[in-house]
Amino acid sequence: MGSLILTQPAIVINSVDLTTHIDQITIEQSYNDVDVSTFGTTSKLHLAGLSDNKFTISFLQDFANGSVDQTIFPLVGGTTSVSVKPTTNATSSTNPAYTFTVVVLDWKPIDATVGAVSKSAATWPITGNVTRATS
Repeated sequence: MGSLILTQPAIVINSVDLTTHIDQITIEQSYNDVDVSTFGTTSKLHLAGLSDNKFTISFLQDFANGSVDQTIFPLVGGTTSVSVKPTTNATSSTNPAYTFTVVVLDWKPIDATVGAVSKSAATWPITGNVTRATS
């Protein structure tokens, strides 16, 4: 049974590699449950409706040139591309690249507690499909 300890993924947002400033990511793919039951059925009938995908990310905040805040702040209210791979190795069947576009609806440039690392977390909706490349 294979297992993966995710230690060196590749996370690129708006063509900027922010991997070393991120400590948590989730790509969530889901579909709306559409009830298509009719009179005469004895059990509910279901179809997958529209997809409702989300991308959750947690940044270790950094205000340096070309880093987290300078990359994300100008994107608020717009869309941007995201690419995620399990490792920094070449894209392959064992290291797929997931690419998608997010709508950057919110941003917390400062979210800190005294004496703790400054972090900023967000959950952005994915607009369109998530693609999975293996080559």
